[in-house]
Amino acid sequence: TRLCHSIPHDICLTPGVDATHNPEFTTCEFYQAYAELEGLMTTTENLLNEIATAIHGDAMFPVRNNGEILTINFSAPFERISFVDTIEAKVGSLPDLNTPDCVPALVEICRTHGLSVAGPHTPSVLLDRLGSAFVEPLCIQPTFVVDIPAALSPLAKRQGANSQLAARFELFIAGKEYANAYEELNDPAEQRLRFREQLAVPPPTHTH
Repeated sequence: TRLCHSIPHDICLTPGVDATHNPEFTTCEFYQAYAELEGLMTTTENLLNEIATAIHGDAMFPVRNNGEILTINFSAPFERISFVDTIEAKVGSLPDLNTPDCVPALVEICRTHGLSVAGPHTPSVLLDRLGSAFVEPLCIQPTFVVDIPAALSPLAKRQGANSQLAARFELFIAGKEYANAYEELNDPAEQRLRFREQLAVPPPTHTH
């Protein structure tokens, strides 16, 4: 099982990287045999609580966010929200996400709610846009985002054999991603299928 913690910077030096997508040298990553998501959530809560306490003296930690100072509470347990349920509460039911045929419906949902999405249109690109609009802004205090679609998680196991959801969570704080964890896919046939699906998608075009 894999857990990756990233530490956002206000200024990043790597080309193509911004304050929400960080260079590798700000990343702490580990693998843990036989771990499950609940255990990794507890590890994450304990790790960040201890870091905040060691630096600031308690779990209430001030951070800068868009020019403002927010007080973040790193006391466990952290909040949890469902990626799918949160989006469906805003836009209605999502289509079957296990098939590329969901793309036209996701495009229409984005357009209906005024969300522009650059091509190529894929389930992962469109779902990521919906998550950015409807899920991430809700995550001010430390929040685990769960029930993430498998279409967004090519390296993660599914929650069930036919599930649309991945065995994965992300941690957001002040609207930014701080951690990504998942039970790593170890079925070679499924992994090959997902890689082939990715290769079938044309790369984005760039104009200069």
